[in-house]
Amino acid sequence: MSENKGRLFIGGVPTGPSVALLEAKFGDVALGDSVPYAEIADVIGVDRHSSRFDVVVSRWREKVLKERNIETDRVGGTECVYFRCEWERAGSVFQGLRKSTKGLRRLARRAANIRIEKLETEDHRRQATHARTVSMFMAETTTVSVNQLAETFRAPRQLPKRALG
Repeated sequence: MSENKGRLFIGGVPTGPSVALLEAKFGDVALGDSVPYAEIADVIGVDRHSSRFDVVVSRWREKVLKERNIETDRVGGTECVYFRCEWERAGSVFQGLRKSTKGLRRLARRAANIRIEKLETEDHRRQATHARTVSMFMAETTTVSVNQLAETFRAPRQLPKRALG
């Protein structure tokens, strides 16, 4: 980045060269590995607490996802970029489904609490009835689906008998 000092760029200093440095250094990182923030900061030559660091790392993570289909997490407690395994990706999708299902159930409860008889026009009553029916149907079907899916993500209750011997 030192070669860009004193130069003006419309839209900010380009991140491409810094991302290319990270790709060259960490391009062969395997799933399940992590790269400490200190190493990343050394490679791109900026302070770990700078906004430039945040921008470059986010662009690098976007590029890794787009070009190599590898999801990454920024783990603040350990200060590293973690390359997710496929199982962890599936687990995060499942957690997202659970979260959206909870939101659908909240929406269905709100729709159920609408006092349709107090609405003034027939059009409003019809819309409220439709919203109630659809939200309750969606909440019920997604709840059933997520509960069935939860069984596949649950740890086994006991080891198979042949594994114990």
